[in-house]
Amino acid sequence: MSKINKKTVFQQTLLPLNFTFALAILLTLIEVVPVAQGANFLVPDDVAAAITDVKGVELVYIVQMSGAPVVAYKGNISGLAATKPSTGKYINPNNSKVKQYVAHLDAQHNAAIAAVGGTKIYDYRYSFNGFAAVMTSTQAAKFEVRSDVKMVWVDEIRQLTTDNSPDFLGLTNPERGLWAVEGLTGEDVIIGIIDTGIWPEHPSFSDQQDLSDSPGNSGKNNQAYDAPPIHWKGNCQSGELWSQRDCNNKLIGARYFKDGFINKEIIISGDYLSARDADGHGSHTASTAGGNADVYLSAITLHSICVY
Repeated sequence: MSKINKKTVFQQTLLPLNFTFALAILLTLIEVVPVAQGANFLVPDDVAAAITDVKGVELVYIVQMSGAPVVAYKGNISGLAATKPSTGKYINPNNSKVKQYVAHLDAQHNAAIAAVGGTKIYDYRYSFNGFAAVMTSTQAAKFEVRSDVKMVWVDEIRQLTTDNSPDFLGLTNPERGLWAVEGLTGEDVIIGIIDTGIWPEHPSFSDQQDLSDSPGNSGKNNQAYDAPPIHWKGNCQSGELWSQRDCNNKLIGARYFKDGFINKEIIISGDYLSARDADGHGSHTASTAGGNADVYLSAITLHSICVY
């Protein structure tokens, strides 16, 4: 199943009153009934094949440049200070040195595009140095032979194929699973989920001690979480049926990435131009990886409450 890429970020910590939060590897702490994936959200295989098999048409490609991204740059370019953080430290996108190196990477991306052709839609700089662009297969081949390019690959449609991740990973085994063996609970960890989106009103993503969805001042008196740590530099991107209040101290950030998908000229009815999840898969994986403990999820529950 193909969907617009959406990224949600939330922090995990231990709650008072014996509430527990799960890490990505603490899946046994959450009981989830998978949501059936509706046929309306599938891209038929023949359509996907037609898009990727036609020669000479413009497709979205990802180009990885050979230079180091921000997190790995050691300062070997004259005039550009190192941006690689020391052990235990984080990069700050607002730091002047980081901004200068990011501008340098963007200039390299633009120069490559100007030399070969194509239309850039996204830049990647921090943990990966490269960009996504719309181009022909001929242009992609020209990028592949450039000395400043490390790798080129086409942006493929991949169908979602599983909704039983905890069992598949062996996490729920009462004798050998990580939940039972390690007793992991997940505290002070920020995780990112790239999937079909998230449904913020669901109790799995509440920042309240009673797992309610309490916006505004009413939600400040019953909080289970402190504010996000100061090194958190993400954002909460507004969009269709998604406002700033849909993020909280549990679900601390959300974004959606539509350009590569729309460039394939595929329109999936019923989806949202936001981080809100119209399908259920993203909510399932997010709640499995880091949702609140002891929240029982069903297909009826997920699709009858406000979608994130």
